[in-house]
Amino acid sequence: MSIPNYKLRAYFDRYTYNVGFEHGTTSLCQAYNKCSDEKKRIWQDIKKDCVNNEGRFLSIISYNQKYFTAGYFFIKDKEFYFKLFLPSGTGILHLGSNDKIELKRQGMLDNSTGELYGY
Repeated sequence: MSIPNYKLRAYFDRYTYNVGFEHGTTSLCQAYNKCSDEKKRIWQDIKKDCVNNEGRFLSIISYNQKYFTAGYFFIKDKEFYFKLFLPSGTGILHLGSNDKIELKRQGMLDNSTGELYGY
């Protein structure tokens, strides 16, 4: 199922607030004291996707007893992208120059090189 752009944008904004200097990334184990095998399997699939795309800053964005959302950044052909995982599907948001300014402000993008930290 395709995720509408406005929803991707809303989760991107929440993600940058959560993962920026203020808080850092959140793993599945940090979000849940105990979680089901299904949640663990889904998290492993998301981690594998992140590794395959050479992603950075994989983090849980929101969670409750039933579901969680997660996202990460990746670079492809020198363009920045945010990938979102919802219970209803996945989506990719292409990031523009204003988004890069926000990433710099949050301390996730190196001011001198313009690259994501960790690359």
